[in-house]
Amino acid sequence: MAQNAGILAIKYFFGDLLGGIIAFPIWWYTFGLQIMLSWLGRALKTVNQYTAVSVWIKNLFVPMYGETGLAGRVISFFIRLFMILARGLAFVLLSICVFAFFAFYLAILPLAIIGIIYHLGGLAIT
Repeated sequence: MAQNAGILAIKYFFGDLLGGIIAFPIWWYTFGLQIMLSWLGRALKTVNQYTAVSVWIKNLFVPMYGETGLAGRVISFFIRLFMILARGLAFVLLSICVFAFFAFYLAILPLAIIGIIYHLGGLAIT
């Protein structure tokens, strides 16, 4: 009975260990990818809220401070145009950072596996 329990424990240990190692990449690119895509959408929405480019575009031709004279409209237009360009640049740069992090997520698992195989091969040579 004790021998059967020991064999059973070894069987469960290696079954869980090997099963977990095999299941991890599958989880990484299915459920983990769903989590990351959800994060990507929330991050881009947050970047849009942070920069508020759409609000500035919507109000491009609205005079600032209710100044309806020609000079006020021209100044308001160019100020808002500058702000749209500056905030648009910030939106693009922050979006690039978000997409770079997502690309890093996609690439890290294969790179880790390649690194492990490479270094295991180096151990076999020595």
